Amino acid sequence: MRAHSETIARRLAQALLQRALESPGGPEAIRQRLAEIGQVFAQCADARPYLEHPLASDKAKGTIIAALVPDGPGSAPVRHLLSMLAARQALRLLPAIETCLLDLWNARRGVLAAEATSAEPLTPGVAEQLRRALERGSQRSVELTATVAPELMGGVVVRIAGRVLDGSVRGRLQALRQRLRQAAAL
Repeated sequence: MRAHSETIARRLAQALLQRALESPGGPEAIRQRLAEIGQVFAQCADARPYLEHPLASDKAKGTIIAALVPDGPGSAPVRHLLSMLAARQALRLLPAIETCLLDLWNARRGVLAAEATSAEPLTPGVAEQLRRALERGSQRSVELTATVAPELMGGVVVRIAGRVLDGSVRGRLQALRQRLRQAAAL
């Protein structure tokens, strides 16, 4: 993403966080709404282009946005954001806004976001043990999300605070391969 777009996404996320702090449900409700909209856009490729089309009526766009964001906690700020982005043909910024909002909210709460990627889904017990170990190591609260990548073959790769901790079988095999190449070169 271009630097200008990142700046805009960050400013919009800051404004959204301010509104979220004053809204029922707070930032968590708004994060949930943004995630739901991201899923809809991923599943329905025609939704975003239609909402951004300059010939689509404001009434039709409003109806779609109301359907995308049903009434509930966090609805009003998210509807306002969607309307504004659609009018400016800038809905592509939604993922960046969602990421910036999470970063700002975590910074405000003193929480580190971590992502654990494993070959198989982590059991709740293992995920909790990993989260606690990361908290001990960082001396901060950690919010852990887990993803699955079968190509890792086993183990886990953790991304936290700009660092990558690779404990995967694939990573270990790559390190071994590199050491063998260096030994053969001697």
